[in-house]
Amino acid sequence: MNLKNNFEEILGGFGLSTSQIKIEWDFLLDSYIVDRRYHDINHVIRVYKLMEPYFKVVEDVDLFKLAILYHDIVYVPGSNRNEIESALLFFNRFENYLNPYERNVVMDLIRSTEFNSKLKTHNEKLLHDADYVSGLGGSYEDFIINNNKIIQELSLVYPEDVACIGRKKFLMGISNSNLIKTLEFKPFEVEIKNNINTYLIQTE
Repeated sequence: MNLKNNFEEILGGFGLSTSQIKIEWDFLLDSYIVDRRYHDINHVIRVYKLMEPYFKVVEDVDLFKLAILYHDIVYVPGSNRNEIESALLFFNRFENYLNPYERNVVMDLIRSTEFNSKLKTHNEKLLHDADYVSGLGGSYEDFIINNNKIIQELSLVYPEDVACIGRKKFLMGISNSNLIKTLEFKPFEVEIKNNINTYLIQTE
């Protein structure tokens, strides 16, 4: 999967010129480099790959793909406004490229990745689930790598011990919740909970 090629195909479908697409691609990459450890372009690629088998059932699939690409374009460690700021950035940046309906669809999808977001559509639930599976699913080794990267990001604004405590508190809070909302991603729920519970036991 070549993310750049997919990006060019999606934006070309909305009528952007080659030069406009290059400007947007460079902006996207630059945004995902600054002070990122976990919420970088590799996270975007993981979410995209997780969703690939289900794109055929997604309504407005190109808008959905744009939401994946931009869902963490604004990320300030510890902030609870990252999703809304990412959504607003997309809405304003694509004012000349997409109509208001299309931009609102992408905005709502981006906001579906917000913690405790009220999910209204199946598309929103799919993106919510893919985002969580990307960081919490997979092998325990993958889980630890992702978790350590998130702690590193939080440590940019908090002392490391505070970052570790905050991350552990978050994981404790979701360990017994109904985290996965779709049948498509339900098979990942057991491994997610196993990963979280193993981590909580090992860090007691």
